[in-house]
Amino acid sequence: MTITRWAPLRDLVTIRDAMDKAFEEGFLPPKLFMPENGGMMPIDLFETPEHFTLKTMLPGIPAEKVDIEATTAQVTIKGEHKEDAKVTEGARVREELRYGKYERTVVLPAEIDPDKVEAVYENGLLTLVLPKAEVVKPKTVKIKTSK
Repeated sequence: MTITRWAPLRDLVTIRDAMDKAFEEGFLPPKLFMPENGGMMPIDLFETPEHFTLKTMLPGIPAEKVDIEATTAQVTIKGEHKEDAKVTEGARVREELRYGKYERTVVLPAEIDPDKVEAVYENGLLTLVLPKAEVVKPKTVKIKTSK
């Protein structure tokens, strides 16, 4: 059995160091709120036997500023949201809107046909219909009988 000397100040210094580190780094990781790409683009992805449907919101961004690239395995949405004219008078009280370039790549669980992808952009909601490749679609097989 090892005997160690009781040093109450050592424990207090350890707690203080831990608290200092927590306040310096924050309680939550900063990337949770501000990823490197300027903000996360949330998506919904739905699947049917024939296609995937991907939806994302891009409020305030004109359709001309959105680029969509599709391959057999993934879809990438890119664009840029430019800031309006800077406010030159007064002080900002709150600034939460995100500006700048954004990009999101979604890896799909099955192959799609990139030539048949359809995009609809209405009221800030982008909807992509991503038809599955013929290889992936389920096939019905009839059983032949010998009679």
